[in-house]
Amino acid sequence: MRNCKKFMLLVPILVLIGILLSNINGFAEVRIYSYGRHPILFVLTSLLLGGACVCLALFFQHNRLLGVLGRNTLAILLLHKFPVVFFQSICPMVKNMLSDSCEFNRTMMALIISVVVIAMCYIAGLVIENMAPIVLGKSK
Repeated sequence: MRNCKKFMLLVPILVLIGILLSNINGFAEVRIYSYGRHPILFVLTSLLLGGACVCLALFFQHNRLLGVLGRNTLAILLLHKFPVVFFQSICPMVKNMLSDSCEFNRTMMALIISVVVIAMCYIAGLVIENMAPIVLGKSK
């Protein structure tokens, strides 16, 4: 447990340096092969923020909720697009909140939507697992 606390102390440092490097590097979009001003800064930013995620994972490695979600990621990966599209296209309130000028409001709405989508996919995954487990790579 003592080592986990050391890892948690690294998280804010890695995130802050990653954000600083990201701001220095400017806009990057991998889909169009644009890595900002300096591709090496893009790689360093990715490594730092990835390292922060690994430190968080080490800290939360015995969390029951995350363990359940981790064991059911296939259903979430298979089904997540439809709830996301639902929220983006059918619910105008959500679309308006996601385009709000306030960064905090956008982030909070995105977090709420993420939790709801994961819950919906998890429930759908349980239904599929009971009705047709082969779809999720499981046998009865």
